[in-house]
Amino acid sequence: MQQTPKKFRKPIPKKGIDKFFRFSALGTQMFGIILVFTYAGMKLNEYMQCKKHYYTAALALVGVILALGVVMKEVIDYKQDIDDDPPADISQ
Repeated sequence: MQQTPKKFRKPIPKKGIDKFFRFSALGTQMFGIILVFTYAGMKLNEYMQCKKHYYTAALALVGVILALGVVMKEVIDYKQDIDDDPPADISQ
């Protein structure tokens, strides 16, 4: 029975530590995305000379939605990485 070479094998994640390191940066990423979109909305309000902060509110909301999309994508990718088990070798 032949074994697959190491370069084709997926590493087995460590459950507790892997989750911690994989998701530890998500808060910073969310904060950065929301901050960039809010800042862009503030600058757009200044450029358009609006009295109300509609652009700031709208772009901050877009930033929150995009940040949640990043979190959802990361969770889905993590779930798929766990579910991807190497196929069993049934040819014996």
